[in-house]
Amino acid sequence: MQTDQIVWRNQADVQKNLSAMEIDWLFDRGSLTQRLTLLSSQRFSLEVLSEGYASLRLDECLKLQLLFPQKQWVREVILKGDNQSWVYARSIIIKSDLGQDDKQLTRLGCHPLGSVLFTDEQFQRSLIEVANYPVTIIPVFEGSLGLWGRRSTFSGQNSVVLVQEIFLPKFWQYIKNDKE
Repeated sequence: MQTDQIVWRNQADVQKNLSAMEIDWLFDRGSLTQRLTLLSSQRFSLEVLSEGYASLRLDECLKLQLLFPQKQWVREVILKGDNQSWVYARSIIIKSDLGQDDKQLTRLGCHPLGSVLFTDEQFQRSLIEVANYPVTIIPVFEGSLGLWGRRSTFSGQNSVVLVQEIFLPKFWQYIKNDKE
């Protein structure tokens, strides 16, 4: 599947196609890590899949107003709750001058990105967009259905971070079972 087929939409455009639960999770503006930690009764973990300079997709370059093709700092992780893969996250850090904040963002290790973005008041979050994300571009998921994902940018003094979070089937299954 070509990545330019990802169609990102705002809440008003998709609201009628989503359940109240999906809207609640996809458009929540708080820290997803914090919310997953609470949901999993503190049984949250993060697995780093990759971190370093990598090629961006066309839709990412368009969102960040960068020329395509482009390489930037990319971090891919799996957010786990109750030892299950719940969310695949891909973040892109655009660094303007390798300031101290930028170094902190690129040296997180197993710490969640949200631990910086939601505690440092310099970062301002954009509106959240969602898309039915093609599974063919998620490195850790095999399936035939598209998955709901969301993205937003966090703008700081010296950097911009594009955060994309794709909710995996085990997450929705856990939520459904938790509600019953």
